[in-house]
Amino acid sequence: MTAPSPQHTLPELTPATSCLLLQLTRRAISHALGLSESSAPAPAPERHPQWLTQLGACHVTLELGTQLRGRFGSLVAYRSWHDDLIANACTAATNDPRHPPLNIAEWAQTRIRIDLLSPLEAVTFHDEQDVINQLRPGVDGLSFRYGYHSSHLLPHTWAEYPDPAEFLYHLKQRSGLPPDFWDREVILHRHSVLTCQEAAADEPAPAA
Repeated sequence: MTAPSPQHTLPELTPATSCLLLQLTRRAISHALGLSESSAPAPAPERHPQWLTQLGACHVTLELGTQLRGRFGSLVAYRSWHDDLIANACTAATNDPRHPPLNIAEWAQTRIRIDLLSPLEAVTFHDEQDVINQLRPGVDGLSFRYGYHSSHLLPHTWAEYPDPAEFLYHLKQRSGLPPDFWDREVILHRHSVLTCQEAAADEPAPAA
């Protein structure tokens, strides 16, 4: 895990902006899978909002029904929102080490979620209970680092682990440490996200 991100600004995530981000992501993954371009024209670069050229960090998650089929992202902003989105989308689809590459048959049924991350904020604390007391369920994404051990949970993970103590328990477990581990040298950073996602098959699509 790297140092905290330079300060960047989260965009205003309007329905039109969400639609653009999802369209850019779907076209990038289609290209990575070797599919011909869709009949829909690509958004012209001059129509892209200016903030897409500025520093930003995002995660792209791919789901097939209730099954996770790929996830990849950045915690720190070191390239533009646009470049980070495209690179992470293609990696999630074809090179997530935890999942086999997405195949063409799956792709049409795959749902995209994009999380735009705020800059990381260091969490200062006295002890583990102090961390637990500070966490904001449903709001905070949290990164954990201790020596060579690191892990990260996005805010949507609160749906699985709604209790702050349980959330931290699983964060440590994912880093490869015992869930009851604690040390004063633990380093924590939190962030919030703006999320856009494609509608599930039984949901109406949002208006652009």
